[in-house]
Amino acid sequence: RRRRAAAHGLRKTAAIELAKAVATTHEYAITGHASPAEAERYTRSVRQEALEKSAAAKRRAKGTDG
Repeated sequence: RRRRAAAHGLRKTAAIELAKAVATTHEYAITGHASPAEAERYTRSVRQEALEKSAAAKRRAKGTDG
């Protein structure tokens, strides 16, 4: 069980790091997830954070932050 959990953690970490690097669907294949939707489960929060930062930067640029 412990070995399986370690492999899962490595796949999750790989998916998160790939999301931070804005990887393509083909690049996600290296994580070994069964489908892109499965990898998306782990990368959704990273993408959401990037969208939030982008929106905040645009608000600041327009002077409408706050």
